Order: sequence, then C-alpha cells, then structure tokens
Amino acid sequence: MLNETMTADRFKEFPKRGERPDFDELIGDVGCWIYNRAQERYWCSEEIARIFEMDCDRFLSIEEYVKLIHPDDRDAYIRYIREAVQEGSMVYTYRLMIGGKEKWIQERIRVFGGEQDIMLVAVLHEITDIRREQSNALQDQQELAAITDY
Repeated sequence: MLNETMTADRFKEFPKRGERPDFDELIGDVGCWIYNRAQERYWCSEEIARIFEMDCDRFLSIEEYVKLIHPDDRDAYIRYIREAVQEGSMVYTYRLMIGGKEKWIQERIRVFGGEQDIMLVAVLHEITDIRREQSNALQDQQELAAITDY
C-alpha cells in the first residue's frame, strides 16, 4: 500500500545532493540489524524495532534475540546462523513470537570480518501478511476441491 506521505511531488527531485533518504519510510516492512561479536550486541533499524515491538535505542543480547524466535524455529535458526558464518551469506524464513503474536520473517544475513571480529549484517522483511494470504488461498483451494469431489 502506498504511504500517503510518499507522493510523486515529494520525490520528484529526490534525492537532493547531500540528502540521506529515510529508508524505513521508502521501503517499509524491511529493516536491518547488525550483530557485533566482539561487543556481543545487536543494533537495529527503526523498522526492526517496530517489527520486534521494542525501543530502537535498546541493544539486544544474542540470548534475548533468540528468545523472540518461535520455539519450533529456534534450533533451525541457530543452524542457519552457523551456515551463514561458514558460507558468508544465507537467506532464511522463520517466525517470531512477540506479544503472543506470530510474525513471519524472511531474512538475509551477510557475514563480514574474521572469527574474533565477526559482524553479521541482516536485512529482513516481515512477510506475515503474505503468509496469511497464502494460507487463506490454500484453504480456499482445499474447500473448493472438497466441494467439487462429489
């Protein structure tokens, strides 16, 4: 859905020289987090803070981050991170459980640095609505198939 503040007139001359775009506003539902192993800290964009329903200025520990992942997806997520570190980059889809709500996430991680100073940079997209639409479409197909099987 088009953000009402993002009109064609507003972006006619965008970006102006020296102007930094507001990426969260431009691409919506897509955010970035960075994990610095040396400091054992995460940093996140405002969109990640919105998705995770937390303060953007607050850093998470790795333990806090993993606790947000759906219990059924945690082991696979940890394997995914290990594969990303070995391969340099990975894409993975998983669920978060935040405030009793399930949120679907598609994430791409890139790995920088060496073993001691490793940094993970992830771009993720909340795809909950897409998953819900896919689930509804599948349910509709199954109901239609059940009706036409007579």
